[in-house]
Amino acid sequence: MLKVDIADLPYNLDKEKQIDDLMNLYSQKVYLLAYSYVKDRGLAEDISQEVFIKCYKSLNQFRGESQISSWIYRITVNTAKDMLRSKGFNALSFRKPFLKILQRVRALRRRRSSRMSGKRFCKLSLVCPLNIAS
Repeated sequence: MLKVDIADLPYNLDKEKQIDDLMNLYSQKVYLLAYSYVKDRGLAEDISQEVFIKCYKSLNQFRGESQISSWIYRITVNTAKDMLRSKGFNALSFRKPFLKILQRVRALRRRRSSRMSGKRFCKLSLVCPLNIAS
């Protein structure tokens, strides 16, 4: 794995060139890390772009106490978590098969509860309904 430190990036390069180099090195890993949090390709791409915008704005604040990759990954994790907490992403987006299974389970529960409406259950077990009417 290629390790890059901020010191390895020449300071005579302008800020745009430094960010361009960082994007070339870390864009795929940032995307994959963001995707591991949000499970949505489009949202992971948005997070990746936001991460590099934040890196651009605060590149001069990087203290060099850790590797630049650690700094970028921490920005990625924080941005992904912020996106999950944001008001635009409050509802979890489930895949369609999961939603269909959930709907089936709810329908089965409703049917089961309507069939059991005239029956009482044993105190010892909830599995054995006792029909009081007979």
